[in-house]
Amino acid sequence: MAERARRAAEVLGAGGAPVRFLRSVYVPEDDTCFLLYEAPAEDIVAAALARAGLRAGRLATTLAAAEAPPERTCATAAAAENNRGSTGG
Repeated sequence: MAERARRAAEVLGAGGAPVRFLRSVYVPEDDTCFLLYEAPAEDIVAAALARAGLRAGRLATTLAAAEAPPERTCATAAAAENNRGSTGG
């Protein structure tokens, strides 16, 4: 999956689209794979996913921890922990 995502981004990038595949993160506990891209807009990422034959359950903009305001980082971590506890995981 990650290799297809990387190749699709390279093809689009070679065609002039400002997109770059950064990495994938697999969470086995949730059977979830996150694909991280660098692009100026979500529609460009959606095009890369479509080219790779992949479907995203959700697209979201992210910030590196150093760029996020501290209160947002803490709130996000707390929300994730609360959600995890409520699902029994």
